[in-house]
Amino acid sequence: MHCHIWWSIYVRAGKIQRLKERHLPAIDAALGPAEFEWDVTREDSCPELLRLVNYQNISGDTVEALILQVLRKLGRIAEGFSISGLGDLDAPTFRHMSGTWRSSKPAHRAPALEDIAFEVVPGRIAGMTNDGGWYQEPTYVTELRDFFERVNERGNMPWHRPELHREVLTALQRFQQDSFALESENAIVDRTKQLFGDLDLINEKADGALLETDQREIITSGVLGALKAQGIDLSKFEDGDPTMAYRKL
Repeated sequence: MHCHIWWSIYVRAGKIQRLKERHLPAIDAALGPAEFEWDVTREDSCPELLRLVNYQNISGDTVEALILQVLRKLGRIAEGFSISGLGDLDAPTFRHMSGTWRSSKPAHRAPALEDIAFEVVPGRIAGMTNDGGWYQEPTYVTELRDFFERVNERGNMPWHRPELHREVLTALQRFQQDSFALESENAIVDRTKQLFGDLDLINEKADGALLETDQREIITSGVLGALKAQGIDLSKFEDGDPTMAYRKL
């Protein structure tokens, strides 16, 4: 199962350059390398105080494994967190976990932490949008990612190369981001056509064996769901599928 952690951390660092040189390395050492760039803003009421915001994806086979990962991160960065959500340790599915921490005395070494808040929720964060927001990875992309990870672990399908997996996932993520930024139905359908053209080219690198029946169904179902979510009436297309006319998958 996949989840993501939202971090909001206040650091008394003054200059952003000092933050990057002295404080961020210590924070990354505690929480693990940041998958995305930290969003850094300065507090108007206190120029010495900088706020860091970021997301971090985690995964585990059980709820307990996920929660333990978070607790280890918390234990490395500070002591004395107020935490909610620990009652789900034995639950079959992860629901929610959050917490806060506040410094009781000034820190005399990096990182000079003042305040930390975090929240853990199901799903993966795929990245930042063009307008500076964040977007969550669609379920169908995560499902395909899980399949690729299982294939990599088994190692019995040499035509399944990690670089091709990355190309497929990147193409799907870009489609999601691009299509939701488009306004006209024709533009969205054209972007869908481009996606399947890109996937066809990637699939050909593995002689057509990279994306087989199950994976094709995952992708097609997910893409149609995305089109429907954008208000496109699929019933006016043949078999309710505007991609049938041009996709090879």
